[in-house]
Amino acid sequence: MSRLGETLELVRVDSTEKGKGVFADKPIAAGTVITDVRGEHVTFGDTTTMGERESFCVQIGRMDYILPDPPFYLINHSCEPNCGINADMKLIALRDIAPDEEITWDYSTTMLERSWVMECKCGSENCRGVVRDFDLLPEELQARYIVAGIVQPYILEYLSGKNGTTPNDPSRENPTQP
Repeated sequence: MSRLGETLELVRVDSTEKGKGVFADKPIAAGTVITDVRGEHVTFGDTTTMGERESFCVQIGRMDYILPDPPFYLINHSCEPNCGINADMKLIALRDIAPDEEITWDYSTTMLERSWVMECKCGSENCRGVVRDFDLLPEELQARYIVAGIVQPYILEYLSGKNGTTPNDPSRENPTQP
């Protein structure tokens, strides 16, 4: 178990049955900012050359990503997350989180690429079985995440039709990218 710096004073890194994870060190109230999501800016092309580290990247634009600073990339996915990333790239608590509870977020809330999927083993009652792009989630879940304010702006723009393309538009430079 390791303690984290000032910016993450509410949480710690610890072992899980899946490897490592981030856990609440003390009670965290709904709405609390847990950390800023920061890291090295990379492109879609960069992510395709990263091997296993590709899965650490967070999509922040149609072709833009962040390779998050540790320990953020150790925060695991859940289909019933207790946190989410807002438009200001801050990880916020969606509900009260108890001490020793694992911090989780739904990776799909930042995904719109048609390039990466992951088998989900979160074990939640509502596990979808696969982590994939936001626009492929059930509409009711999309709506709930939008209301919660944890869907990235480029995804909201895509959903509103402002960018004029679809994820698989053959006229795009990289047709697998939205």
